[in-house]
Amino acid sequence: MPENGLFALDASPSLRSRISDALREAIADGRLKPGQRLIERELCEVFKVSRPSLREAMRELEAEGYIETVPHRGPRVCIVDENALRNGSEALAVLESLSARLCAERADDKQRQVLRERLIDLDEAVASAEKTIILKTRDAFFDSMLDAANNKVVAGMLRPLRHRLTQTRGAALDHPGRAVMLAREANEILGAIERKDGEGAQRLCTASLTAGYIAALHVIRSTVCLQMSA
Repeated sequence: MPENGLFALDASPSLRSRISDALREAIADGRLKPGQRLIERELCEVFKVSRPSLREAMRELEAEGYIETVPHRGPRVCIVDENALRNGSEALAVLESLSARLCAERADDKQRQVLRERLIDLDEAVASAEKTIILKTRDAFFDSMLDAANNKVVAGMLRPLRHRLTQTRGAALDHPGRAVMLAREANEILGAIERKDGEGAQRLCTASLTAGYIAALHVIRSTVCLQMSA
């Protein structure tokens, strides 16, 4: 068995994770657009990896719904289907709002303090207007809420669904004013959690996710129109 740097690089699970994480982030923040072809040669040059390593990461992303393979053309970023978007967003709203309710009912003082810190990070990210940072801090806030909910079944269903809707959730932030509204909504959700108001946290979270879905839909429809007219 050959023992060289390239072979060791290909065998590293962390390498696959780094590639897939970078591609997820690029899809989420819009650097890779819906329908954009993913050319292996170019990506191998960007990441300085072999094709087997890249393909392993891309298989992972395809299984998660980030990319799709078109016969005779190769992989591309998934084009969002409105029916799939609606169905996924409805399921996300149910699970995320349940997480908010359980968090309000179960979070201890330490977990509530973590949420306060995550909210400060989100407010600062929104002020910076850096989309990638906003995405990360938003996810950190909702992850902390999910951790405090302390329900492994909900977490097991919710995290993969978030992955599948990453592109959509990122698109919502391209709608004018959506990032600022997201920070306000997170503040209101945390207020309900602080009051241990499970029903209120659930209702506010549902409203926030619904607003995000509507914003994403507007952005995606306008993007499709622009692509058709180009």
